[in-house]
Amino acid sequence: MKNNKLLLAVVGALLLGVTLIDAFKPAPLSWELDFTNQSYKPFGSKALYELLPEFFSTDKIETVSISPYELLTDKPHLFYTYTKAYNYLILTDVFDPDESDSEKLLQFAAAGNHVFIAAETFGDAISEKLQFKTKFQFTIQDSIKAKFTQPDIAPNSAYYFLTKHNGGDYFSDYNNATTQVLSTTNLSKPILLRVQWENGYIYLSSLPIAFTNYYTVHPTNHAYAAGVLSYLPRQKTYWDEYYKPMRAGDKNPNQSPLRYVLSQPPLKWAVYLSVCTILMIVLVESKRTQRIIPVMKPLPNTTLQFVKTVSQLYFRHQNHRDLALKKIQYFMSYLKTKLYIRNVTFTDEFYRQLSHKTGLPEKDIYRLFSAIKAIQDQPTDITEDHLLALCRNIDRFYRDTSV
Repeated sequence: MKNNKLLLAVVGALLLGVTLIDAFKPAPLSWELDFTNQSYKPFGSKALYELLPEFFSTDKIETVSISPYELLTDKPHLFYTYTKAYNYLILTDVFDPDESDSEKLLQFAAAGNHVFIAAETFGDAISEKLQFKTKFQFTIQDSIKAKFTQPDIAPNSAYYFLTKHNGGDYFSDYNNATTQVLSTTNLSKPILLRVQWENGYIYLSSLPIAFTNYYTVHPTNHAYAAGVLSYLPRQKTYWDEYYKPMRAGDKNPNQSPLRYVLSQPPLKWAVYLSVCTILMIVLVESKRTQRIIPVMKPLPNTTLQFVKTVSQLYFRHQNHRDLALKKIQYFMSYLKTKLYIRNVTFTDEFYRQLSHKTGLPEKDIYRLFSAIKAIQDQPTDITEDHLLALCRNIDRFYRDTSV
């Protein structure tokens, strides 16, 4: 009886200690893409949302948490060209609306309204109707430079965005008759378009991170988001909270079914305490009923020791390009032995054939081989970040092909 009380006291003290440590520890900084108007994360958009009244006035901002089809179906007056016009702002990483949403947005713009969409990737439903294409451009530079094409917006000004924070996409093709380029990179690649759609306009940006907290509060880069939004007229604006990376439902099927329970601190700690109690019961009972199992020392893994030695050698010499070339050589051997590809060419036809053979998107294959060619053509050494990016892309190719 005395031993049981002592055990319960120890367990209670441990649970209390874990609870206090977790309750007072600082929250880790999350670098996930968010774009929501209440997120303080670096890639949330709370800072921009709070600045919107300076562009459109306080009483003209309305947050929308339903799809464009639902909103615009319930508000038929938004399609009347003789009434005042409206703005519709959408910020996300992947904008892939279904046919009904894209059709409603285009009808909304055609009635004399303005639609602003910032995303790294656009779905076929919207890109085919607006007649534009995006393309990824791999660069080994640490940042890209964005500038406006119209001098009256920001004369002689350039804004820098870290390449590790953006997807590197730009608009490779568009309808010159209806589309105007408003912003480009330092390599003259369009990243902001204005498409005239009957009586209204649709603005397309392939640099959504420019409108996140990280860059909105930047001493100089904040002016880029302000310059982009200055193209929109001062009128009532709908802020979209539906097309977001972390939105529940079919947009994020990997979310835990316990997400609501874990989001509430009392329920979360009830779950944690229950799990800890069950584990303690299992541990105590297993010691009382399970016989001792002899511990057998595993055989030493000399392969891991060899890999560790070689990795330490490369780390000491900091020869990232040499290691990247060996990684590329092994990848080419993998293509030859596993996929029976003898000749590797850096052409669009080769990318299409490899996409059909592996089932991977052609865009991902183009991005991988662009990175490989850039490193092979680079005469000097590369940075550790570029080496890690190459390894991640190749490992993702191995995992998704599963040959």
